[in-house]
This record gives sequence, C-alpha cells and structure tokens, in this order.
Amino acid sequence: MKTRRRADSASLNPGGHKGVVSSVDRRFELIQGSGRVVEWIRIRSRTPNKYQNADTNRRCRGLVFIPPLIGGDTVQQIRLFRTLCRNRFDLVTFNYAGHGRSTGRFSLNRSLEDTRRIFDRVREISAKEQIPIYGAAACYAAIPLIDSCKSSPSESGSTFGTISGIVLINAIFDLAPFSFLRSFGNYYRTRRSIHYPRKGVMEAFQRFMETLFPGVGIGIGHFGRLKRKQTRLLKTVAESMVFNPLEQVRINDIPVLCVYAKQDPILQLHDPAVGEQYERRIQRVCPNIRFFPVNADHFMAEFGLRTRIIGMVQEFFNRSRST
Repeated sequence: MKTRRRADSASLNPGGHKGVVSSVDRRFELIQGSGRVVEWIRIRSRTPNKYQNADTNRRCRGLVFIPPLIGGDTVQQIRLFRTLCRNRFDLVTFNYAGHGRSTGRFSLNRSLEDTRRIFDRVREISAKEQIPIYGAAACYAAIPLIDSCKSSPSESGSTFGTISGIVLINAIFDLAPFSFLRSFGNYYRTRRSIHYPRKGVMEAFQRFMETLFPGVGIGIGHFGRLKRKQTRLLKTVAESMVFNPLEQVRINDIPVLCVYAKQDPILQLHDPAVGEQYERRIQRVCPNIRFFPVNADHFMAEFGLRTRIIGMVQEFFNRSRST
C-alpha cells in the first residue's frame, strides 16, 4: 500500500535555504505479513529557483538514503542533511515502527526490517529514474544502513539500484551493552554519595542517559519521540544484549567516509581514546574507508565545522559516482 501527498510542514522543507525550491512526497509502505505501515518521505530538490538565470530542470545528482535515529524522526534527518538539496541531491528518510505515523511497536530487529523495506523502494526509484544512490547515517542508524547495503545486487552490470557511496557520522556498529553497563556503574559510584544520596539509581541512570544522548528528551515514559507504550520494551532490552547484525558483514566494494568526534561520549564507550581502536572496529566491516576525526563533541558545533563536513560529504558523493 502506497499513498502520496504533499507535506504541509514547513519544517520538512529545505527551501529555507536561499536558492532552493523543493517538494516533499510522503508515502506509506505496508509491511507484508504484519499489517504494519512505515511512513517515508522523499525531499525532491529543484535548483536553482525561478529568479536565477539557469535551467530549472537540471538532473537530480542522486538519492541520499538516510535511516533515522531511535527516538528521532524524519524532520531531524532532513535538518541534518538538507543543505545537500541545494546541490541537486534528493533525500529519502522514514520513521521506524512506533515513531511518527509508522504503526506497530518498536524493536531493534524491526528497525532493520523497516530499513530494508524502504531501501528496496529507493533501489526501485534509482533503477527507474536512472540516478545513483548514496547512504548517510549517524550513530545507531549506521547499523541498519550497512545491514541493508549488504544485499544490494546489481542487475545487468548497472550501477543504478545499487549504493555508490556511504557517509557515516559518529557511527557505531554494535551496541556494546557490557561497556554501557560498566560505564554506568563507574558513573554511579563516583556520583551517588554527592548527587544522588536519596533518589538513587533511577535518577542517576536518567542523568547518565542524558550525558550519552545530549539534546534528546529522556524520561521514564519516553526516549526522544519514542514513547514507552510504542516499544516492545522487554524484547528490545533482550535484543540489545546480543544485537550484532554486522558481525559477519563486509562491505568491500562500497567507498565509505567516516567522520567522527573524538569527544563523543557514546563513541567513548567503544574506545575511551576514540582513535585507532574505534577505527579498527569500523574498518573491519568497511575496508574501503577514509576517516576524518574532529576534535569536537557529539554535536560538532564548532563554528563552520558542520558546513565544512557537508562540503566534504558532497565532494565524496561526487567522487564516488565517478569511480
């Protein structure tokens, strides 16, 4: 089941950037056998605008497939990468089960299932419109993106319908549950006597989560935009202890650019120094990779840094297409 309409939310429209005129296609994909529906959108770039003396029908350079974060939504992903629309890239993202208008309850395995299904649709669009696909993912979203790319066959030797290049930002390839528990234990022991003498473990855990996920609203009943009642909580917790879908995966032929912040607290769970050990974990899965470390925090908020990174992403996509 697929429906389509023009989105009326200004927050989804990258047209706030001067010279960008874009449209938003919102669709719903039925997951066969489960009755669930996944909401997904495509931001179509049309550049430049009517006031510029240039051809307004220039060809789209490619589809950028952007899986979401847990607790995030489509708006979050579009805001992060919307500058690419100025350079004639269309953006495709979606909501996991339990997020936005996607139905069903969230679990980690369902996030993989939803990503594979929408990536299949992106491949169909690529083959039909003869435009390349690129992938972009931050943090947890790198796992379902790489999982989807592992089965991206090329038909008749054509590059359309396959992924040409991937950009990872602060990517993680496993959840490191024991490192997480050990880190919380250290956090609690060093703070309980001063900060949590009465309320104890639950308050300390919430503060610890806020440290790991800055800017994400976290409470007893929700994680960002994901509400507890929309989550298969026990299943998700059980999955997290053994969840490692990339353990046997190797993406040998796809060029990858990995940008990471050395002060990101989530990456520090995997490698306290956020350096060689972290890079080895990523390179094991993606041998054809180039790293770009930055001395910044999770948000990479240093003046001009995000603009520089988006410029690198665009250059990388253009170079990946020509190779």
